[in-house]
Amino acid sequence: MVSLSAPSFDLSGELILKRTEGSSLSSAARRVSRSATLDGGAVFLDRGYTDADRDLVVSAAGISQADFERATYLLESYSQLLVSTERGLFLCAPVGLRLTDGDLVFNLFVVSKEGA
Repeated sequence: MVSLSAPSFDLSGELILKRTEGSSLSSAARRVSRSATLDGGAVFLDRGYTDADRDLVVSAAGISQADFERATYLLESYSQLLVSTERGLFLCAPVGLRLTDGDLVFNLFVVSKEGA
């Protein structure tokens, strides 16, 4: 299950989805860049790990029209949402939303991991 909610009180500001296999909640990467050097080698700059480099993709099947409208409301009304997953609670920026044959896909950029 994944819960998406407005960061402030809003009676219409919550949506709970039963995620499917198409969801991606556990991607991770370090902030590393590589530059080629004239001698054939490379120089690496490692700025470490941050949750802000993560993207969450929440996919749910068999979504009702009411749930799609609620997801659209959240996307259009809030620049940031609280997203609760089995990996933790995240503050996220909603990026995109689509509905295809009753399957919802919600794309979010992680701003920070809350409570960590």
